[in-house]
Amino acid sequence: MNLSVINRKTTPGGIYIGRPSILGNPYKIGRDGDRTAVIQKYRRGREQEVQRRGAVWEELRKLAARVASGEAIELACWCAPEPCHGDAIKSCLEWIIRERLY
Repeated sequence: MNLSVINRKTTPGGIYIGRPSILGNPYKIGRDGDRTAVIQKYRRGREQEVQRRGAVWEELRKLAARVASGEAIELACWCAPEPCHGDAIKSCLEWIIRERLY
């Protein structure tokens, strides 16, 4: 599977997943907890969004379909290579592809 999380500062291109994109993490390090806590909050929120099958689900489904068709997708945020909400998005996309939900 050709799917990765890249740092927008050091690697040009990619699909932007930071704020204010639809896949951006609304939880901020410091205000909402440490890095691990805000990623966990994001992951829980995305799980709820997937269950609702709303706009976030549709965006994830579209990205998964592109990856499943063989397209290389780079998810661009500001955190990589540090742990990032992009890792949660990547895991979700892998699950969608594995379950053929796209």
